[in-house]
Amino acid sequence: MKKVQLVNPWSGACPPDMNLTWDDIKIWESEHVHPNTRSAWISEAMKAFQDGDGKTLGSMIIGS
Repeated sequence: MKKVQLVNPWSGACPPDMNLTWDDIKIWESEHVHPNTRSAWISEAMKAFQDGDGKTLGSMIIGS
């Protein structure tokens, strides 16, 4: 199962236990992203996940 390690966008650190699957990201999204922005957020997150872009995902999750 594919996982992407989140990267803190400010420090460049990889927080422990932040190696996430798409299911993990969807669970986080369902609890934290406003319904009005959900579609755009999911599209951006999916692209970052598919690209293995932990810095973008980190800014979307850690930086929210």
